[in-house]
Amino acid sequence: MWGVYNDELRIQVDGLSDFTLPMRLGVVGCPVRLHDATLGLSLRTAPPTVTWAPAPHGAASSHKTIRLTNHGPEPATVDWGVYEPPDSSRLTSARLAVASDGRVQLRPCAFSVQPRTAVVEPGKEGRFVVSFAPPPLVGPTDCRLVAHLAHPHAVVPAARDRRGLDAATSEHPPIELALHADAIAPGLELSEEKLQFEVSPVWPEDAPCYTKVLTMRNAQASVLRFSLAVPAPFVLRGVDSSCPQASRVQQEGLRAVVSEASVLELPPRETLTATISFVPPRKRRGRRGVPNAASDADALSEHEDASSVAPSQATGVGSERTSVAARTSPANAQDAALFSREEIEEDLAIAFANGSVQTCPLAALVTKPFMQLSRSDGEGRAFCGAVSFGVHHVDCPQAVELQLSNPTEVDVHWSCKHLPIAKHVPPGMTARRAAELAAETIDRPEVFLLGQREGSIAPKRGRTPALHPLSVHFHAAEAGRYRSVFVFKVRHGASVKLELTGEATYNEEDYDADPRERHLQLMLPGTLS
Repeated sequence: MWGVYNDELRIQVDGLSDFTLPMRLGVVGCPVRLHDATLGLSLRTAPPTVTWAPAPHGAASSHKTIRLTNHGPEPATVDWGVYEPPDSSRLTSARLAVASDGRVQLRPCAFSVQPRTAVVEPGKEGRFVVSFAPPPLVGPTDCRLVAHLAHPHAVVPAARDRRGLDAATSEHPPIELALHADAIAPGLELSEEKLQFEVSPVWPEDAPCYTKVLTMRNAQASVLRFSLAVPAPFVLRGVDSSCPQASRVQQEGLRAVVSEASVLELPPRETLTATISFVPPRKRRGRRGVPNAASDADALSEHEDASSVAPSQATGVGSERTSVAARTSPANAQDAALFSREEIEEDLAIAFANGSVQTCPLAALVTKPFMQLSRSDGEGRAFCGAVSFGVHHVDCPQAVELQLSNPTEVDVHWSCKHLPIAKHVPPGMTARRAAELAAETIDRPEVFLLGQREGSIAPKRGRTPALHPLSVHFHAAEAGRYRSVFVFKVRHGASVKLELTGEATYNEEDYDADPRERHLQLMLPGTLS
């Protein structure tokens, strides 16, 4: 037992009077000692430090057991106190918080101890549980845990006795512990930084490319509770966990049938796989604001993209009697491939129980079928959306050859259909002017003969797109200005319009002849007036 002890030594010698020798002994130290068998306890520091593993802020409390052994002859009363060490960078070290009613009060410490007060009998051991509740703020947390000790009998401490003080006290020197823990943001290790789908409306929706699996692992030291939110057009099909889930989550073996309201629990070092599918959004036909859209029911089917090729500048291509106008198409095959690709991006939200959110990008790269119309002009190929056959005699049919190509990586299935000129408004032209132009021309599709009305084109497969010839003939039995529009409908893709114009006359100067023999035109049979 610590304190100052007084006694006297009496010496008796035969023939002499007794001799008394006063004795005083000061015992320092503490009879109550800290047991070193505590997880995370380091005795290399002064005072000893107890360290917790990093825990997500707002997660469940983690606990450590501290044992105190009483080696003294009397019971010891232990009264714990938790103090936050002062911070020189702040004006005050008080932990203040504003309550809901506006009153300012002390903010509770992240550390607590139970039981707060206890009596340790002589030769016995007391167990105390120190808990760490991660605070809402991310960062380190340090506190000082002090055990105030007291015995039932007051003694004079040796230190006071040396200074000539004889005031007795029942308090022991306190036992101090430094407490350290880090509050971190909760998070899961994800198998993919970005879950990406590469799909095409040509493929069936049950194809494997429409479904992906994302693996999540809890690499932290505490249990994580969270829910998953998957926005449309992505759908959460289910989760497979390496550990059973809570009873409120429907289980099929280790597979959990979850919704956005389901709370999942993942202990440390456990994994969970989420099965996510991409469901293509349904598009309505006849959308407004789409450039050059063929919105009529006859031109586009319900499952096709209503967008047509965009307008571009017209350029003359071909001979002096036949011109091809480049319209609507991208400048090259690379731009055309970009034109047919659409990326849909959303975020998978992992909402933890403490209110923090972790996200994982979800991206669907949708490749739509796309077909190009082009024509060789001797110097290269020019994309075309309109062909003018010029002015010719009714007995002189004309023909041009176009090329069809597929610049995408999916199959193109196309069919050609006539679009009534009354429903066609050229890009950059008002409806009134289109109606006036329609009245000036004859819409008779039978005078334009296409060599093929439907077909399929294989994907380019990383190579230069193959060219497929398409012959177009103009043969009118009667004189007049003819103009017809044909829509190449691409299944599940963008449709392409081809405008064909030509004028047939009875004028003999429009009769085709070799320019070097043009002076002989008047001598041809049946052309004399």
